[in-house]
Amino acid sequence: MLAKSAVIVLGSVKYGDSSIILKTYSEKFGLLSFIAGGVRGKKGSLRSSMVQVLSQLELVFYQNSKSDLKRIKEASVPRAYQNVLFDPFKNCISMFLAEALSHFIKEEEVNKPLYHYLSHSLYWLDESEEGKANFHLVFLYDLSGYLGFKIQPPVEKAYFDLLDGSYTSHDPPHGHVLKDDVLKYWKLLGKTGMGNLPELRLNGDIRFKLLEALLTYYRLHLRDFGELKSLDVLHTVMR
Repeated sequence: MLAKSAVIVLGSVKYGDSSIILKTYSEKFGLLSFIAGGVRGKKGSLRSSMVQVLSQLELVFYQNSKSDLKRIKEASVPRAYQNVLFDPFKNCISMFLAEALSHFIKEEEVNKPLYHYLSHSLYWLDESEEGKANFHLVFLYDLSGYLGFKIQPPVEKAYFDLLDGSYTSHDPPHGHVLKDDVLKYWKLLGKTGMGNLPELRLNGDIRFKLLEALLTYYRLHLRDFGELKSLDVLHTVMR
């Protein structure tokens, strides 16, 4: 039986001489993995340019396979990126986000709001120029809500408890807390959406601290988070 879905590529690994195993997040089926032959040849349905991380594809595949690896029948690109894959700055962000999403998204069930948030945000990154240096911060801040541990909207309190995910008037004893200047910019981040991202003015130091705070928040709320290999490269580019 054939099935069809839009997918976002999270990563791929080489399999044999000309095949790959493709990990994706799909609109209709959640996490899906495929085995695709001929990617580096001339006969396969996928070209190597189509399987770059965070590429968005339409796939027709065989759904009745007993294997967890589905086989692709047809593949197309409904809306090609114009800049993400070619702009070194945006490509660095996309590599980091692809690795992060592979750590964050563990469940296989369908989550269409999450899929559409990812899809729309990535098209925004592709098309934007102003504000792109802070894109990953707003993206991760808002992503938390789609993963089930939404960050409380900003309120006038002196501390943010990363473990509880909420603001408090008292400094919590566990140490996972934001305060002072970092909290000021954390609140500003919470008031910023993709539409007004160009208005978010941050220097490299505060950008680094906010990303560290966001990743700490994710580690506290997700199991088996693991290390992000692309983080050092991102820090180097963003500072």
